[in-house]
Amino acid sequence: MRKLLFACLILSPAVQAQVIECPKFYPWQDTPLAEVPLKHKGKGVVEKTRLDDATVTAGMVNGGSDLHGSIKKVKGGRIVEYRMPDGQKWFVCYYGGDIAWWEELDSKVSLCKLEVKKNSEGMMDATLICK
Repeated sequence: MRKLLFACLILSPAVQAQVIECPKFYPWQDTPLAEVPLKHKGKGVVEKTRLDDATVTAGMVNGGSDLHGSIKKVKGGRIVEYRMPDGQKWFVCYYGGDIAWWEELDSKVSLCKLEVKKNSEGMMDATLICK
């Protein structure tokens, strides 16, 4: 019995999925900025902002291109399946205005599924599952 179990473990492919969820808010709380514009004495604050959208991008941070996949509309959102190219890949979570969170994907992933949905209260969830 042990030999059979051991053989099954060795012969079964090691499938490890990378699962990433967008933070519901970013920044997590109102955040003071250290930068002060020239000739000014005030204070800048970036307000806590909720998740607005998500996508998958290839290339450099803030300079790559969005990937296009097969889209399936579902209640409250969409599911997008991607075939991933070689090179750098990013899961990008967008928060009102020009705020984005970039999460680098494992270089070995080849297929990803993005699920983006809004709940009844208008809060968005975005989860990326890659293999």
